[in-house]
Amino acid sequence: MTTQVLIPLEKARQLFFDLMEVMPSERVPLELIGGRVLAEDIYAENNIPPFHRSPLDGFAFRAEDTQGATEESPCWLRILEEVPAGCWPKHPVLPGTATKIMTGAPIPAGADAVIRFEDTLSAENKVGIKHPFLPGTNICWAGEDIKKGERGLRKGSVITPGAAGLLASLGCTNPRVFRRPSIAIISTGDELVEVHQPLVPGKIRNSNLYSLMVAVQEAGAIPVNLGTVADEPQTLGERLEKALAETDLVITTGGASVGDYDVVKETFEKIGAKVLFWKIDIRPGTAAVGAVRDGKVLLGLSGNPGAASIAFELLARPLIRYLAGYEQLYRLTVQGILVEAFQKKSPQRRILRGVASWKENIWQVKLAGKQNPGILRSLVACNALIDIPAGTGPLEAGSQVKIIIQGGWDG
Repeated sequence: MTTQVLIPLEKARQLFFDLMEVMPSERVPLELIGGRVLAEDIYAENNIPPFHRSPLDGFAFRAEDTQGATEESPCWLRILEEVPAGCWPKHPVLPGTATKIMTGAPIPAGADAVIRFEDTLSAENKVGIKHPFLPGTNICWAGEDIKKGERGLRKGSVITPGAAGLLASLGCTNPRVFRRPSIAIISTGDELVEVHQPLVPGKIRNSNLYSLMVAVQEAGAIPVNLGTVADEPQTLGERLEKALAETDLVITTGGASVGDYDVVKETFEKIGAKVLFWKIDIRPGTAAVGAVRDGKVLLGLSGNPGAASIAFELLARPLIRYLAGYEQLYRLTVQGILVEAFQKKSPQRRILRGVASWKENIWQVKLAGKQNPGILRSLVACNALIDIPAGTGPLEAGSQVKIIIQGGWDG
């Protein structure tokens, strides 16, 4: 039987990481892969850019022809042709000639410099240049971005807008990415009613289910709503079996503590899952049950919204991102200043909900409202977590603290 030993958060995560495998890969059309994780190295089959080209509208010419050019005695070159983007030059640039060229157009043979239209003089079918140029001026060379055979993107890269543009330039129409994991979410509790149902005495609406569904999406996975079950082992066990058969990771909320109606750990064991831990050393979020069956993670979180949100952020989210192939599993963590006092002592590692901002060249953070684990409003304001070590506090205003930056920070 698993004992109620508090284990460190980091150890709890590692117990899972040691047993988990990244999702298999699949090919996905380029236009649909935003935010996905590349499952293969991508090498350039051609130079980018594929030819020498002009970065501006102007004239292409031989730099050698401009030696000795001055304001008083400009160099005059005969214009051979005009080359717009998408067309190929018909004539090489010979001594004493130039080609009118548009942004993105290929540099004609013989030319090794480009000048802007507005910096030239004009006469009938001629262009005047008023100072000497060096070879290579205003030319984008073939392969200066990526050379043929060079790795353009590595396995593990997140598909950002820039990465998608690079893949398009490389002609990669269906890149291989890691499959997004599906995450089952099951709420437990006799006190819960669905959002569309009227409240009756003793009941509350199921907020955790929807908070966690959005959190799962934000983490890069697909949430699967498996609804609410009563605090009854057989019903919960049937729902867990369905979740294990249809999804890649299972999260429950409620029933993770030690009360008479807290049946999650017992049910995990009854369906043959190996319980890895029961309680983690953070507050709120202590009540958490971690288990595994057939390589799939089962994670039971507290039914308190604040506790469930914090445990998801610090424990479940890294696991989901690991499954999805992300290399960056954790949020940005910074040192900053607590701008208001926190009066309680923290005998146990404490996680506070905060509002962080960058002011006067330093990170500053204040509390996001009431810190009771059942409070919802502080979750709305929260854009950071404040990680308070065990054995510290009370904290005075101006204390140095560790801040975990979350989504929603806008500077």
